[in-house]
Amino acid sequence: MAVRLRYTFLSGCLCLVLCGCQGMTYSVRDGWRLESVEEKTVQLQEDQLQQRDRLDALEKRLAVLEASQLADSRVQKGKAAPRLAASSQMKTPPPERKSLRPQKKKTRTPYVCPLRKHPRRKPAPAKVAAAPSKKAPASRQAPCVPPAHNVQPQKVSKAVVHKQSSQAHPVKKVSRVNVQATKAKDLYDRGLRAVLEDRPAKGRELLNHFIKKYPRHELQPNARYWIGESFYSEKRFPESILAFKAVTRGYPKHEKSAAALLKTGYAYEKLGDARNAAFYLKIVVQDYPNTEPARLARRRLALRNW
Repeated sequence: MAVRLRYTFLSGCLCLVLCGCQGMTYSVRDGWRLESVEEKTVQLQEDQLQQRDRLDALEKRLAVLEASQLADSRVQKGKAAPRLAASSQMKTPPPERKSLRPQKKKTRTPYVCPLRKHPRRKPAPAKVAAAPSKKAPASRQAPCVPPAHNVQPQKVSKAVVHKQSSQAHPVKKVSRVNVQATKAKDLYDRGLRAVLEDRPAKGRELLNHFIKKYPRHELQPNARYWIGESFYSEKRFPESILAFKAVTRGYPKHEKSAAALLKTGYAYEKLGDARNAAFYLKIVVQDYPNTEPARLARRRLALRNW
């Protein structure tokens, strides 16, 4: 009887142990399933953002092609119009008819000065006098000058005046590239200022406008990083992870990629995913060892014992 009691007691204990282990395995499996679901949702959001970027790029290309086609058609129309006008105007002029009447030769009348009313007379031959006498010097007559009202001033053409004024005051030409660069920098600065002044929605709107309007600008990685910072400040951690990963994937050699990896680890830590947080912090230490983000990542890893 005692043997049977011991056997039943031992069998009951074994059943309890097996049930507990099975429950633990199920809980572990459920945890891994939740982690995989979160990763899949983040991956889906990344794919959606990439598709949006591709659609935006295609729309821009279509707009450029339409504009070029319109410009070509306008140029062709402009070239055809002067050709038609020239063909209509090019007509052979009628031959000139020569008159049979003898033409009279035009004689030019000499100019007579109004001051000289009487022509000069030849001086009479001097008679021989008994005693030599000194003659008074003859007064010289002033040369005739035409009246002033007949003199016409020389006309100066407008081109000469414009040339002289441009040489006196040279105008500095401002290139179109410099104007666009200043506009792009101003738009980026306004978006960054809004994010730093705790206005994340306004800053994100300006930075997204900058990214779409100037896709080849050198400040593209900085703008994408600060978009991630705006999401992080609003505690929208999945969206911030997507923005930071856009920096690390598109610009891996840029200085902002180390900071983006660091903030990705912080965002995973806020979501409670310690494994991914430690993974990204270790990547920062390995790939960018002599940077400020690497120093902060080492401190966080030592603090969390990861």
